[in-house]
Amino acid sequence: MSDTGLPVEDRLRIGVQTLHRRTEPAVGAWQPTIDEMKRLYRWDALNAKTKVYGVVGSPIMHSMSPAIHNAAFDETGHDGVYLPLLVNPGYESFKAFMEEFTAFAVNMGSLTGTGATAQLIININRWNPMAERDELFTILKEKGQDALLNRLQRVKSVGTLRTPNSIGYDLRLALEEPGKDGGRRVLVVTDRPVGFNEATSRPVSIDYPFTVIDMLIPPKGFGQGTMSIAAKIIPAGRTVLVENYDTQPVQLNRIEARKRTKR
Repeated sequence: MSDTGLPVEDRLRIGVQTLHRRTEPAVGAWQPTIDEMKRLYRWDALNAKTKVYGVVGSPIMHSMSPAIHNAAFDETGHDGVYLPLLVNPGYESFKAFMEEFTAFAVNMGSLTGTGATAQLIININRWNPMAERDELFTILKEKGQDALLNRLQRVKSVGTLRTPNSIGYDLRLALEEPGKDGGRRVLVVTDRPVGFNEATSRPVSIDYPFTVIDMLIPPKGFGQGTMSIAAKIIPAGRTVLVENYDTQPVQLNRIEARKRTKR
């Protein structure tokens, strides 16, 4: 993976396609090798215009659809990639999975390339229950950030963060609460990808192991929010403080929430 110092468009357009982890019952954590990424998921063919398709289910990793469709794309020259997408059982999980947030991201930080832009796509396939949220907060408050990171990495994926031409990486915590005037606030937290150089040289950024996305979604029109690509999470009484590694978080503009089940 790329290091924190890369511009946001490199981290989000190149980096996220390097790592894609999924967890399924009786299957466990799965991460494709580089060879599998190239052979099964058309890594070398991905670009900004690549169309993303998929098959949903639980379990899903047994499906031959990605291999069949991606082979057909290679044969016909179609610019697409076909993915296995895990959805938890039940209508509510499927309904949540079909909700997609898109945003235009502008990097405002001076450490990672001010002005860099990227389109983000955030898919949520489940919302964390209150009990799970409270457990994570208790761990943070009683044992600190490192213990929270360790526990968060073992939480079942709640969705993915990607750009139009990437496979994406897993999100671990997704919360929503009512907002003003019928809107809502959406908070997403995950462990961020850490590259080999960063893990071995351990610069200051290694102490900022989380990615935090905070969005305000109105009942109509576009929302807005921020994304701290590398962040600390600090307990503060009954709430938490998010300390951004860069001078400013990434600004998320023109956020749109879509229920794809209505298509």
